Amino acid sequence: MTMTRRAAVLLLLLAAVSSCGRKEPPPPPAPAGEVVTGAYAYGNNVNTFRPCGTSEVLWVEAPPAVLAHLEREYAVKAKAAFETVIVTARGTRGAQAEAGPGASYRGTFAMTELVSMRPLSGEECGENP
Repeated sequence: MTMTRRAAVLLLLLAAVSSCGRKEPPPPPAPAGEVVTGAYAYGNNVNTFRPCGTSEVLWVEAPPAVLAHLEREYAVKAKAAFETVIVTARGTRGAQAEAGPGASYRGTFAMTELVSMRPLSGEECGENP
């Protein structure tokens, strides 16, 4: 065996041995909850979601990163504060908030992921444009 081939074989063996002890980090956990589409409105003391097919308006609760994403998208998709848009989000329905602006709604929607947001078109999801 030539010196070049020996060096190549040695490098391959070293690479194989050094990678044996490494573990890939686990993938991040999937956001919790079911995917739901509904009417969403945002403004001063308003952060509400009404799933399509229901009359129940829920207060939206979410981690800071999800709320920031929601606010950024709303600023682009809505023409004015309190305008209804259509949102598809992952989350779970929860009990009524005990205090704050959310306490005046019958329940909460704990949003774990904003899937999509778009302007309302026609009488979609029981809303008027």
